[in-house]
Formats: sequence, C-alpha cells, structure tokens
Amino acid sequence: MSFQHKQTTDAWIVQHFDCINTTSAVERSVLKPWLPHNAMSDTSAIRIGFVLAAIMYAILFVGHIVAAANDWDLLFRLIASIITAQTFFIGTSIVVLGRAGPSESKLQAQRLGYGVSLPLSAGLAYAYANQSFNLALTLAFLGVTTLTHGFTIWRLNRMMNGKVD
Repeated sequence: MSFQHKQTTDAWIVQHFDCINTTSAVERSVLKPWLPHNAMSDTSAIRIGFVLAAIMYAILFVGHIVAAANDWDLLFRLIASIITAQTFFIGTSIVVLGRAGPSESKLQAQRLGYGVSLPLSAGLAYAYANQSFNLALTLAFLGVTTLTHGFTIWRLNRMMNGKVD
C-alpha cells in the first residue's frame, strides 16, 4: 500500500467513522490499526500502556533471575538498571507504551504509575539491600519515586492550566 493510498484510506475511515466512541469493542479492535491515534479512548490507551509496562517489567524480572542464576554479571547489571529506571518512571512508561493522548489521560496514567511504583520501589530497596529491610534505602527509593512522578504530575497540571514555563 502506497503512502498516498494509506492517507486516503485513513481520511475515509475518519470521515465515515467519526462516531467511533459509540462503536462496539469488536469494531474498534478491527478498525484500530487504521484509526488515528486520538480515536482510541483515553482509558484504553492507559490500559494498554499499563499492560505493556507490566509485561515488560515481568520479562525483565525473569531475565534478571536467569542472568543471576547463570552468573552473567554484565547482563544482570544491565537488566537491574533497566528495572530500576522503569520502577522510578512507571507513569511515563504507561504514557509512552500506551501512547496516551491529551494531558488529562497522561495525568491519569502518571497517578496510576505512582501508585504502582511505590510498592515496587520498596521491593527494589529490599533487593538492593541484599534481601533485607533497610529503612534509609527504602525511604530514599520511595523519595525518588515521589520526586519523579510528583514532578511530572505537577508539570502536567501546570500545562493543563496554561501555566507552561
């Protein structure tokens, strides 16, 4: 399919399916590959982002166990670094993987990510402390999670209120 033909097809779909929010889930799943991004509901974008982030996290978690069991130190450290970054930025992962559109849905994704990130940060601190509880490390990791998600939530609120610097 040529680029010109794809544009024409996309325009036709948008023109004839402008009431996409009233279509059934089956119709949306069939049409989704051809619909413009904003035709998908905000809730489904967040749901998709959440599921993809969870799958990615689970795969990385299993990967770090396999790397540790086989003494693949470099791979283990790489995967542990990615897990750490994803833990502190789960809200952003949900937004990016789900391709969340308007600021309102990004804000909702960030809040969801923050709620998920808190217990994961405590678990990460436990892992970094050699499977023992370390209050200072736990509070530090919870603090980093609060800072990363809090800053993003604050910034999105400012954007929605028209106060962008």
